[in-house]
Amino acid sequence: MPEKEIILKKCKLPALPHVALKVLQVVNNPNTKIADLHRLISRDQSMASRLLMIANSAYYGLPRKVETISDAILLLGFDTVKNIAVAVATKDLYKTKSLIGQKLWEHALGVSVASGIICKYQKVNTEITPEEALVAGLLHDIGKTVINNNYPEMYEAVFEMVYNDKIPFIKAEEEVFGYNHQQVGELLFSEWGFSDEMVEIVAKHHRRHDIDDLNLKTLCTIVAFSDCLNARLGVGYAEPMITLCEDEAEFMDYFNFDIEEVEGIIEEFKARFVLEKLEFLG
Repeated sequence: MPEKEIILKKCKLPALPHVALKVLQVVNNPNTKIADLHRLISRDQSMASRLLMIANSAYYGLPRKVETISDAILLLGFDTVKNIAVAVATKDLYKTKSLIGQKLWEHALGVSVASGIICKYQKVNTEITPEEALVAGLLHDIGKTVINNNYPEMYEAVFEMVYNDKIPFIKAEEEVFGYNHQQVGELLFSEWGFSDEMVEIVAKHHRRHDIDDLNLKTLCTIVAFSDCLNARLGVGYAEPMITLCEDEAEFMDYFNFDIEEVEGIIEEFKARFVLEKLEFLG
């Protein structure tokens, strides 16, 4: 692996988006009240919409609709709100006017949606919550965006290698740059002061077998399985990428899913992703 200093010389890391920084400051203040957080989130339509969407999702099965941000904060808790805020704010890093930027965001959103659904049905580790999976899925490939923002023309060559040679992004990135998006994501989240768990997710979502902690390994496997399903469906790609789904049988075995259950997850994903895409991609 290239030394940290070598990567940082070649790849400039962005600052944490302003909205996310403000939310982190507020939730980390022991004197913060719900009204303070409500006031801040209300100023950001995407964040407010995302909070209400998750609070009203099927993951919670609530008897009534959550209609206010205050109720959503009470239901989800400060830590979850913090993670969602950071995740939503990262959209600012994507250059959505470019085709590659749009594809990267679409894939991140797709993996987020599928991760939440997989988490809802998996029984390996019930300590992991769907919102944790949602956030992990949305952020797992952040390193791709950082590299693309630094070297858009060279990253276009990476996309072409993935499509033409049917190889994983990591292999193509290492051939073009000498480092990969996992390493860049790890450096970025370390710089931003993210939790050790989230740093490990972005650093090892393609190396889940190297993770010892059961909770973290299960969360990383959820994200990896979701990544696989999105590649199979072509979400964030120009076409379905079946060759990137070689581990699908291993994922099914890990979660003890049968074919019918996976097909049900895919159908639920398709329906939910349409709604999410309308919300975030316009």
